[in-house]
Amino acid sequence: MSYQQFVDIKVTLDKNEFQANETISGEIFVKNHSPIHLDIEYIQIKLSIKHQGKGETDEITLDYYSINNYKKISRGQTISSTFTFEPVFNVSFIGENMTQTVLLSTKVDIKKESEKLLRKEKLSDFKIGGYLKGLISPDFYHETPILIIKGNSTYKFEKTSGSIKPGIKKAQAILFFGLIVTGITSAIIYSQLSRLEVLYIFLSIYVMLCGIVYFYKIQPSLAIGTINYKLESLDENFYQTNLRLKKRTDTIQHISCQLIGKEKVTYDNGSSRSTTINTFYKGKKTKVTPINISSFKSKFPDESLPISIKNNDFEIMWYLKLEVLTRNNKRIKGEDLILIDFKKLI
Repeated sequence: MSYQQFVDIKVTLDKNEFQANETISGEIFVKNHSPIHLDIEYIQIKLSIKHQGKGETDEITLDYYSINNYKKISRGQTISSTFTFEPVFNVSFIGENMTQTVLLSTKVDIKKESEKLLRKEKLSDFKIGGYLKGLISPDFYHETPILIIKGNSTYKFEKTSGSIKPGIKKAQAILFFGLIVTGITSAIIYSQLSRLEVLYIFLSIYVMLCGIVYFYKIQPSLAIGTINYKLESLDENFYQTNLRLKKRTDTIQHISCQLIGKEKVTYDNGSSRSTTINTFYKGKKTKVTPINISSFKSKFPDESLPISIKNNDFEIMWYLKLEVLTRNNKRIKGEDLILIDFKKLI
């Protein structure tokens, strides 16, 4: 018998799955399998959200408390205690690069005298690994994953307003990377040929790129101007969007609004740190024209999706994405970070 098998911890939950707005309840059972009675320091139950992915792990403690009404567990005795935690207001989630798990962790902390007795008791029956584990970790642990679903919980917005300049960020990105590629390529070729004409050729190419980006991205963006938005959560999982154009313009055919959910993980990649971003949700596009741009209604996702959260190397991000189609069929896009939460019950 290894050290950790001296104490058996089992958790039974009142339900197979809980909704994000439901209290989490159940019962914990602790049985003493050891040949001695165990003096108990305390039994701790902790509720947390755990993120894993790309070799990284981070945890957020939501709530915890200790059970102090048991001072001793006799040989073969099983003790039990019920527990109740406030709603998590988040959901279990399996993404492409990360998972989000709601965990119930139990720790049985025994007193030092009991630790010493366990180490001395029947040492010949120990495997060396179990004995060493007992020396390092003399207490007993158990983790129980809890399935949390959206159910009838309602999403709501935390950040309710902002502004978007469609086309500008993409234009800046294209010009920036175009400058880097052009500069590096021209420097390499010039070092081989030592001809000044090479620099002029690549400079001309970059100027052409600037002209194309200006025509298709920057010029229509400047014509439209900044688009201000305001979001309002409504009943029955709907929300209202209000858009306001900073400039009065007739160059717009329509604007498509869309909710976007992304997962982000930062992880060790050899000697450096890398970041990967994956889109886990693309909402249905709502098209509006300049006539009905001031206020329109859309639906929150029906799926069990995680709310906005940041946990060190892990992040769930939500965006409001706007796609503008101009009268001359130029298409420009932009997005702004928003915050989505679950509505707390009163």
